[in-house]
Amino acid sequence: MYILHSLIVGALGKIYDDIEDLHIPVNTFIVDSLKALIIASYVLLSYNDLAFSIVTLFMSIFTYGIDNSFWKSFIPLSFFMTILSYYTSDKAICIPLLIFFILFGIILSNIEDRVFKEEASYRKLYTRLGGLIALIIVYFSPILPLIHTIIPNTLFIEKILLICIGGLFASIISQVLQLHIDTFNNYKDNIQQYIHQFR
Repeated sequence: MYILHSLIVGALGKIYDDIEDLHIPVNTFIVDSLKALIIASYVLLSYNDLAFSIVTLFMSIFTYGIDNSFWKSFIPLSFFMTILSYYTSDKAICIPLLIFFILFGIILSNIEDRVFKEEASYRKLYTRLGGLIALIIVYFSPILPLIHTIIPNTLFIEKILLICIGGLFASIISQVLQLHIDTFNNYKDNIQQYIHQFR
């Protein structure tokens, strides 16, 4: 079930993000339902997984894209889940691998938010498409089984990869829709200007 929950957190998280960032008029019941599903799936992913809880705690604190009260609420939530998981999960964690994923995630998310200021562009679309393909290759490649032979607890890595895959998939769909809407609106404006010239 962690596969489904990870994809839900990634995909629905991106959908919610776009609703907020683009000020899309959506019924509050739908928005609240998205938030509830994201939180419920996150809690199920974090329970009994100390490494995953620690990574998301640091990501919640230091990521540039945490820009509204809902995402900021993941700071106390992930802190609580870290404490809970400390007492309920296997504490066998590879500290260097954990630190690597924390730093890599924080650096990557901060760079992405600063490089792509625009909400939609072909550059952003192609970058995310490339990222999605790369992550799918990594997920199905022998890399994870190889790491697992060295380090027993690699489940948190799979969860993070699947969250990213779900988020990138939703982001690509969003980018395509936004770019086509913008193209249609520009085309419509050009036609209106052309017609106006002959009046």
